Amino acid sequence: MVQLRTLGETLVRRPGDSGDEALYLQPKRLAVLAYLAAARPRGLHRRDSLLVVFWPEHNEERARNALSQTLHAIRHELGADVLVAEGHELVGVNPTRLTCDAVEFEERLAQEDLEGALRLYRGDFLVGLHVGDALGFDRWQEAEAWRLRRRAWEAATRLAEGAESDGNPVAAIHWLEHALELLPTDEALLRRLVMLTDSLGDRAGALRAYGRFAEAMREEYAVDPSPETEALVSEIRARTTPAARPSPPAAAGTPIRSIAVLPLENLTGRPGDEYFADGMTEMLITELSGIGALRVLSRQSVRAFKGSDRPLRELSDLLGVDAILEGSVLRAGDRIRVVVQLVRVDPEAHVWADAYDRDLGDVLSLYSEIAAAVASEVEAKLSGDERRSLRQGQGRSVHPAAYDRLLRGIALFGQSAYPDAMEELRAAVTLDPSFAEAHAWMAATLGRMAYVVGPQLAEPMRREVELALELGPDLQWAHAVRGIWLQIFAYDWPAADAAFRRAADAKRRDARALQEHGLFLVGQCRFGEASEAVREWMHFDPGVGGPHFAIGYLQHKTRRFEESTEQLEFVIARWPEYAYTPIWLASNYALLGRFDEGTALMRRAVAAAPDYTILLGYAGAVFGLAGATREARGILRRFQSSRANGEYVDPFNVALVCMGLGDNDAALDELERCASEGSVQNWILAPEPFFDPLREEPRFAAVLKRLNLPEPTAIGV
Repeated sequence: MVQLRTLGETLVRRPGDSGDEALYLQPKRLAVLAYLAAARPRGLHRRDSLLVVFWPEHNEERARNALSQTLHAIRHELGADVLVAEGHELVGVNPTRLTCDAVEFEERLAQEDLEGALRLYRGDFLVGLHVGDALGFDRWQEAEAWRLRRRAWEAATRLAEGAESDGNPVAAIHWLEHALELLPTDEALLRRLVMLTDSLGDRAGALRAYGRFAEAMREEYAVDPSPETEALVSEIRARTTPAARPSPPAAAGTPIRSIAVLPLENLTGRPGDEYFADGMTEMLITELSGIGALRVLSRQSVRAFKGSDRPLRELSDLLGVDAILEGSVLRAGDRIRVVVQLVRVDPEAHVWADAYDRDLGDVLSLYSEIAAAVASEVEAKLSGDERRSLRQGQGRSVHPAAYDRLLRGIALFGQSAYPDAMEELRAAVTLDPSFAEAHAWMAATLGRMAYVVGPQLAEPMRREVELALELGPDLQWAHAVRGIWLQIFAYDWPAADAAFRRAADAKRRDARALQEHGLFLVGQCRFGEASEAVREWMHFDPGVGGPHFAIGYLQHKTRRFEESTEQLEFVIARWPEYAYTPIWLASNYALLGRFDEGTALMRRAVAAAPDYTILLGYAGAVFGLAGATREARGILRRFQSSRANGEYVDPFNVALVCMGLGDNDAALDELERCASEGSVQNWILAPEPFFDPLREEPRFAAVLKRLNLPEPTAIGV
């Protein structure tokens, strides 16, 4: 039997080799053999997946030739029967001819033979094996090394807990020391070790353990142990007798009711494929959000941790969740391989892991499979509708190329590259006309483009919304986008409200729908409800700028300019990339008479986005109010020139500039055009502070009445 060692040392021994003998295999061949033996799901692997992992820069013909040569060399070195194949595409190791310690390690864990498993865990997985031109392999090896190390740590921790419960503190100390070797940053385990060692009368040993830990923390992370640990050590130093033996820790953790899905790692190693891994992360989050018993953070909250190596406990503290779902995705042509694992935070424990090898066309059903597995593992109670939804989802399919175009379009939408996003989404619906998600995203993109192009996009957007809802009546984002269409084009406020609420009640939650509904409620002067929507958005997106900005935006519209300024200054300092903040922070400065700050901030914003027409409208208002009339009139002339050339200019933006210049009659003329010709910003007209000097004007009241907008007589929450 050929032995493949991957834990602590990487080597191959053939039958008959003595204990210190090993076969030298060229690194690429050894890496391919290790991948075939240890990659999950265990068994046969598709050749096209191996091509992406090991030869990403080669064309297919060269890559397949290199793979064939590598497999031939492995058979020549180890025996023809060490590898098995099925057809032309599947290849793997023969488990009757080759053993792998990493595989046996996990098999023993599954059999609850924890001590036997840890005897096999002699060190990190494939340590020292480097294949320079195979980024996919390097990333897989790093992820597997960390996963296996954490599983070994969990086994040692469980053995320590068992020994304590059995009244065997010496064994417990042994396993605690072993666990800390595997995860040296686990301060809770360190305190446990110190207390147990001290309880046996070995105060010097307890202090040595603390000293090793403190030195490692300072050298590796440049931080000191926590005050809790320092207090414990100070107490031990001050005592002259051993402490009583601590009670064994409770084995069970709190139920998992909240999850953060960390961005899936792109194992192809190609930066150009990041959109695919990010898009899959977002789709998986949306599917998991359909489980009512779980709170699932949005992608916006977790994307800051993409590629992060922060300790799990720190991630949990920042995100406020009970468990982390993490994993990787490897794409090879129209095949994908997704590996996911669920890890409880307190106490830290590996809950579940699995790997999925699928055709790209089955990716939608894959999300439902993963969601169902997670629900089962955390014992989340599913309603009848949720069970049916997950079962139905497992039967969905999609055109592979259409799905790829959708993810590209969503990525471009997130970058505000709306025309480019439209090209990708249009290609998606051409390839798969029944793809509801693609139609919904097309409609959303048209809605964003309408702020530049104008009402001529109303009809195309309506068609895409109706198609999306016809094809996916339960698709939450489609209902939210219908609300946006009704809001910016139809001015049917009750119907828009109903659409947003339908989105909020959908099985699969999406923080974007909360965001859009909250903005709509501000425009309706329903400030209390808007505040509730912002709080709910914060619940889903605690770590991103959006809901924090929304608080400042709401305060601005309710004339709490000082509070709004403080809030938006916090946002611009913490999330400087959040594009909308400067508009309303500069407006606050101007409305508070802090003209120099307002004009300076607005000039920087305009320089960064000189063609953003909404920004130009507010810039004109700020410049005019601050006395920078030349700049305000320059923006007004630009709008007038564009209009004279037949380009769309939103009268709302022109009205803002006129208000800054103190030309109330011209502003009223433009607002009357908003009512007669339309404006994609009519929805926010009622609470706009720059229009306050017009509140007593009959013409302004007539505009509000014509648009069926409320008059905010009592500004406040």
